[in-house]
Amino acid sequence: MRCIILAGGKGTRLQPLTNDIPKSLLLIKGKPALEYTLQALPDEITSVVIAVKYLGFKIKQHFGKKFGSKRITYVDLIALRGTMDALKQCKKHVKGPTMVLYGDDIYSAQDLAQLVSTAKQDEKKWYMLVGPKESEKRFGQVLVKNDQVLDIIEADGQRQQAGMHGYVNTGAYILDERIFKYKPVKIPSGEYGLPQTMAQAKKEIPLIAVEAINWTPLNTVEDYQMANKLLAE
Repeated sequence: MRCIILAGGKGTRLQPLTNDIPKSLLLIKGKPALEYTLQALPDEITSVVIAVKYLGFKIKQHFGKKFGSKRITYVDLIALRGTMDALKQCKKHVKGPTMVLYGDDIYSAQDLAQLVSTAKQDEKKWYMLVGPKESEKRFGQVLVKNDQVLDIIEADGQRQQAGMHGYVNTGAYILDERIFKYKPVKIPSGEYGLPQTMAQAKKEIPLIAVEAINWTPLNTVEDYQMANKLLAE
């Protein structure tokens, strides 16, 4: 299985930390954030594609063409228009079940292994790693019923229906090339969202939620400080 890591963002909410370094290279306890994720990839992942844009040459210089036994290739994004658009620019690398991750958040080996293990049970479905953070209003909600994602609600319009559970999208997925059959969904920011596009296909392709145990977001300076604290513990 291949893993595509979306690492092209500017990290504006992490400024001034990201003024001269991409957010995936920010040091967490002396190690780049992306390195934690690469180390956490399960054995089933044999090759990695990293999509880069902002200061992408620094990511290339740091990781080179190999990480352990896993080959690394790079896609230079033409523009930053959201996660779905970034994946579309990596289209030729999506063949069969493919893991997609955000390059700044930190994932645990246990969670990524569980995501792959669950996906192996039925490769006709798609999968999303979700975190139980209902109180985190800035993330919005992934509404889940009987392990199936029914809706994705933006942070400014949260609602929860009876029988549903609200989770947070961690930005970790397993999908396949069928994603490109669907029109990219534009979200309020004006970008094209990958999870929203995946949810659009739910009537034809079930989207299954896999609950994360240990996921660390890295979107703001406060997140960065918390990540250093958590990993120190």
